[in-house]
Amino acid sequence: MKSRKRRRVTQIQSLITLTYLLVLLYNFFFGDMPILKRLQGVPFLMSYAVLSSLGWNVGLDIALMQWINSILNFERDLLQEGESISTSITTKLMFIFIYLTEFTVMAVPSAVCLLLMVDPCVPPFLLSFSPSCSTISWMPPGREIFVVLFEAWMALQLFSSGATWAFFIFFAGIVAMLNYFQLLESRICKAVTIFQNQACLKLYRSIQILEKYMNGCTMVRIVPSMVLCTPNLQIISQFVSIKLHSKIAMPGFLIFPLIMVDAVIVNVFVYTLASWVNSTSTKLLQTQVRRTVQFGGKKSQLAREIRACGVLKIKFGSNFIDNGTPLVIQNFCFNQTLNLLLISDGRKVGRR
Repeated sequence: MKSRKRRRVTQIQSLITLTYLLVLLYNFFFGDMPILKRLQGVPFLMSYAVLSSLGWNVGLDIALMQWINSILNFERDLLQEGESISTSITTKLMFIFIYLTEFTVMAVPSAVCLLLMVDPCVPPFLLSFSPSCSTISWMPPGREIFVVLFEAWMALQLFSSGATWAFFIFFAGIVAMLNYFQLLESRICKAVTIFQNQACLKLYRSIQILEKYMNGCTMVRIVPSMVLCTPNLQIISQFVSIKLHSKIAMPGFLIFPLIMVDAVIVNVFVYTLASWVNSTSTKLLQTQVRRTVQFGGKKSQLAREIRACGVLKIKFGSNFIDNGTPLVIQNFCFNQTLNLLLISDGRKVGRR
C-alpha cells in the first residue's frame, strides 16, 4: 500500500477493531450474565477473533499476492495445444460453497442489526453493557441506533477482510492443486516416451513449488486459525441451534444455523479436499514410478528422480491435513456438543 493516507486510515481501522474485540472479550468474561445467555455470543466472538487474524496486512508481507501472481504465471503456459481441463464436481461444489460464504459475509451484519433490535441485551455486544438495555425502545430511535450501526459496520469489515484470504488463497488454492493433479494424471496415462515422462515429472515439480508457496502463506496464520476455530464454532452454533432456539427471537436466530452450516462444510468438505492433496500426490508418484519401469527399471535415473520428489501436503504449523483429519474433527465436535447438552440438562435437574 503506497498511499500514506490510505495506510493511515487502515491502521486506524485496525486499532479500532482491536479495541472493539478487547472490549467484547472483557464483557464476555467479566460481564454479569447467565451462562446460557453468554453462549449466544460465542459464535460471533469466535468468528470475529479468527477473521481479525485472517485480515489483510498493510505491512511488507507480500507473500499472499506473490502466490496469486505465481498461479497466474503458471497457468499462462500450462495447457498444451488442444488440451483443456474440464470443470470437476469438486470445483463446482467449491464455487457453490464460496457463494454461500459470500452470502454469509453480507448476512451477518444484517443479522446483528436485527438481533440487537429484537434483544439489545445479547452478549457480548456493546449495548449489553448498559443495565437498562432491556428497556431500550426503537420508536422513535435514540442514540442507541448509532451503536447498532457501529456493530453492523464492524461485522461487515471483519467478515469482508478476513474472508478474502480464506476464500481466494486457502479454498481456491486447494481446488487449483487438485485440478493440476487431474491434468497431470491424464498426461501420465498418455506418456509413452521417456521425454513425455520427464515432462510429467517437470510439471509435478512445478506444482510442488506452488505448494511450497501456498504453505508459506497459509501454514503460520490462515490454516492454524481455521483448524482451531471452525470446530469450536461448529460446537457452539450446534448447541445454540438445538438448545436455545426457543429463547432467541426470529429472524435473528437464523444466523446461528447459517454459521453452523458454514462451519460443518469447512470441517468436512474443505478439509477433505485438503487431505486429497496429500493422497492424490502420493498416488500420482506411485503411478509414474510403475510406468517408468520400461525405461531402465527402478534403478533408472528417471525412477530415482521420481522417488526423490516428496508428497504434497497442506500444512498447519508442523502438522498437515490427512485423510483422517475431517473424521477426527467431526467426532470431536459431536462429542463436545453432546457434552454441552448433557451439562445444561444436568444443571436444570439440579435446580429442580
